[in-house]
Amino acid sequence: MGKSLFKKIRKHKIIILVIIVVLFILLIILGYTMDPDKTWRPTGR
Repeated sequence: MGKSLFKKIRKHKIIILVIIVVLFILLIILGYTMDPDKTWRPTGR
């Protein structure tokens, strides 16, 4: 029983990680599209 619970937690951790990464990428895209002047640019154009 303990092992199955651990597996569930591991699966949930992966799902949470994926959600966080997707949200982070969406925030960066929104930052670029909404306010391109204030966001930092790696190219420095």
